[in-house]
Amino acid sequence: MRFNSCQKPIAVLEKIIAIHTNTNNDETELDCCMGSGSTGQAPIKLKRTLLVSNWIILLPPSN
Repeated sequence: MRFNSCQKPIAVLEKIIAIHTNTNNDETELDCCMGSGSTGQAPIKLKRTLLVSNWIILLPPSN
């Protein structure tokens, strides 16, 4: 079930993370725009540390 129009399959994200990181699980993955959280689920399944942020900063319009 998809919750977000840009959501990727977790299995694909796991493969990408596994290919581009060390196999000894000492790396931290960063998900700056968490959205549905599929990018965050993959490192957890691979026993990596996960750092997430979903800050929305609204600035007043400049005149």
